[in-house]
Amino acid sequence: MQKPTRKIPIAISGLALLLVVIAAMQVLPFKNRAPWNPPPSSSDKVTLLTLGDFGEANFRQRRVAAMLEEACRSAVGEKLVQTVGDNFYSAGVSDIDDPQWTSKFESVYDTPCLMQTRFFAALGNHDYVGSIAAQSEYQNHGTGRWQMPANFYIHDHGMVDGRALVRIVVVDTMTDLKEQIAMIETAFADPDAAIWRVVVGHYNIRTYSEKYHDDDDLQYSLMPALMANQVNFYISGHSHNLQLIENSPVRPDTGREPVYLVSGGGGASPRELLEADPEVAPLLDQKLGFPVVTFTAERADINFMESSGNLLSTLQTSEKKFTVELACLKSNPDSGCVEAVMD
Repeated sequence: MQKPTRKIPIAISGLALLLVVIAAMQVLPFKNRAPWNPPPSSSDKVTLLTLGDFGEANFRQRRVAAMLEEACRSAVGEKLVQTVGDNFYSAGVSDIDDPQWTSKFESVYDTPCLMQTRFFAALGNHDYVGSIAAQSEYQNHGTGRWQMPANFYIHDHGMVDGRALVRIVVVDTMTDLKEQIAMIETAFADPDAAIWRVVVGHYNIRTYSEKYHDDDDLQYSLMPALMANQVNFYISGHSHNLQLIENSPVRPDTGREPVYLVSGGGGASPRELLEADPEVAPLLDQKLGFPVVTFTAERADINFMESSGNLLSTLQTSEKKFTVELACLKSNPDSGCVEAVMD
């Protein structure tokens, strides 16, 4: 007698495999590896892609990396990635040969546009568990994209009428700030040196994170220096979420506070946020992602690119856009310069 065939179990197995593939397509990022040729560069625009709390080597970091490639392809003018710390969880790197350089950096951000983009690094608390010297030395190794000449430093981008379009001062909020505050004062002593003034550090001066709160030490030490030197943006990470804050100064005669960007959605699990006045904090999102800031001589356009941090969520991304006029920051001692942009 002829044995019964096993067509039904095979069909069921095939259907199950198909469902697994479809599910994987929904939750796993597929990198854009299409050829990419950079457009002609222009010095009158700078696109700053910020990336924080990312070195996890997990699906969340890969999801954000896929988003970062798309943002890189859309960038105008000179482009760069600026990290805001916690580059390698959970204990930094041991040396320049640590395999994490491959698993959490080189092999994650290996798509065509990002391969042609420099990553300027700031340090976070998790990085300090490992070797800081290795993170500085690595800029002479690997693909050459990693840039961190010291634990605090200055870099300029763009040029308009003989002035840097953007001057970025990277500070190390894990160490004593006295020397770094002097560096900020020197960097911005000449009013004509740069059009936009940006300071980057890991710890938050202001945050609406449920776990972390405003840093009293930074408010006492760093914030007065930012206000005195008319810094336009302070960009940080640490809170594992995305925030945009424009705070009114306690004393208007001391000058205005910078606009605060929290870019903590690079790969670590997003953390919950407190409620806040939307006029003070127009964006508070427990999401993966990052803000993209495009600078011209007149304004800064801020685009938060976001996605869910849940494994079983779809790969759908969203964008929330804002704009800041430089003239408003210079003339308005209070808040009210950040405006939402509706598509």
